[in-house]
Amino acid sequence: IELINQHELLITQQSISQQSKPSLVAIDLFCGCGGFSKGLVDSGIDIIAGIDICKEAIDNYKQNFHL
Repeated sequence: IELINQHELLITQQSISQQSKPSLVAIDLFCGCGGFSKGLVDSGIDIIAGIDICKEAIDNYKQNFHL
């Protein structure tokens, strides 16, 4: 019974620590079509904006990320 209780405590502590993790947020400067943003998103980082001077790059980025 003691091992079960320790295991339940461990599971509870892990779920609490996972819930309290702050999510990372990024802005992609000179984003182009969004290759770097794709890597960040795949890593679990939230992208809040992509910034570029080229209109075609911005249009492509918007299609890829729906921002």
